[in-house]
Amino acid sequence: MSHSPPTILETIRAWTVETPDQEALVFLAANGNVERLTYAELQSHVETRAVLLRELPLQSRVGLLAPHGPEFLLEALAILTAGHCLVPISRQLTRSQRDELAERAGIHAWRDVEKDGLIIDSGKPIDLAADEDFRALSPAYLRFTSGSTGQRKGVLLSHPTILERTAAANTRLQISPADRVLCLLPMVDHFVVSILLYLRYGATILLVENDAGAADFAQTQMATVLYGSPAQYREFHSPLPQVRLAVSTTQGLSEPAAHSFLTQTGQPLTQALGIIEAGLLTLNEDRARTEPLLAGVPMPDYQLTIVGDLGGEIHVAGPGLLDAYVSPWRPRASLMTLHGFPTGDHGWLDEAGCLHLVGREKNRIELHGVRFYCEEIETCVNQHPNVSESLVFLKGSELLVQVVTQNEAAPESLAHEIHERLAHLRTPIRIEVVPELPRTPTGKIARPRPVS
Repeated sequence: MSHSPPTILETIRAWTVETPDQEALVFLAANGNVERLTYAELQSHVETRAVLLRELPLQSRVGLLAPHGPEFLLEALAILTAGHCLVPISRQLTRSQRDELAERAGIHAWRDVEKDGLIIDSGKPIDLAADEDFRALSPAYLRFTSGSTGQRKGVLLSHPTILERTAAANTRLQISPADRVLCLLPMVDHFVVSILLYLRYGATILLVENDAGAADFAQTQMATVLYGSPAQYREFHSPLPQVRLAVSTTQGLSEPAAHSFLTQTGQPLTQALGIIEAGLLTLNEDRARTEPLLAGVPMPDYQLTIVGDLGGEIHVAGPGLLDAYVSPWRPRASLMTLHGFPTGDHGWLDEAGCLHLVGREKNRIELHGVRFYCEEIETCVNQHPNVSESLVFLKGSELLVQVVTQNEAAPESLAHEIHERLAHLRTPIRIEVVPELPRTPTGKIARPRPVS
């Protein structure tokens, strides 16, 4: 007799039985209204919504269009509860972009919270065996990457993989029922080693519709853990004595941003490296105060190997690695190297085993005989006290550096100082002050492809 593999939903149901009245979610809407759901209420709403979804054949791929907040959480859990594979799609994408991802994901049905019922789609197979290989994995989650460095990749995670990944991450995060986690990252892109992990370990999730209210919300709701991107921490200007961990991820920290947060709140920003293909790989809690730009020490269950010379590509071996890429279908076994999964990130490990990131393989440039990573230049530029963030890319035969300033600064003076900082490159550089940097629908900085 065959048995279905365990899922993270069982642990959430266990918390519902053990602590039914504990808050599972507290949501601050843009209009100031606060919505609360206990674990019992969360489970009840999810079961009600799952009824409609059970009309679909098991293990259907269900696309979800919902705003960041309670609706997304309830619908996502309902899709999983009904035995389907969740495919979150950003509402910020254009119609043609959504259609492209739906085609590549072979979506069987859509759940759009702005419309009644289910919208049935083509559901074409995504593997080479009429979806038999897909279903054999116990599929749970299919998410497309941000596309910040090229075409979006479809990453498939199974229920066992989600359990492995969340357990591995929590060896260092140590999320528990005592925690109230303010998660600033959009759920459409960050749902496994975040929302599902918090619920698995019985914590209370704090969400805001508008980042502008996040700092005050953290105070009033007594947040103990913060999880966000560097840009989302800019509005935090008051002490946070109750916070035990503030994780910074999705893009590299700058020294001014880390220093400002520490000075204003009394808490260090702890940089983390996480990728959708492998989960949360490193955390810099030990050296967050003194060396905040480090990626940190690998999670105990992971082994990182630097392949190549100093600053070579990071390969990872351990639990929770992706089950497959889709469109085209590439199962895990076909993606592994001798040292595990090749991340595309480059860096090096110091004597203490701490990871120093250098840049992405796709962002390595050779210009006029000089080789470097765009991220190396951005790190250097971001140390300027008047630079909030920067973006480096090739435009023709010169290096274009776009900067967003923190304060009013004369562009000519700023450009001169940045040129001095980059004099070692010995290559043509153009500095351009811009009001904001281009971003993907997920909020990541979008690096333009080289333009001739």
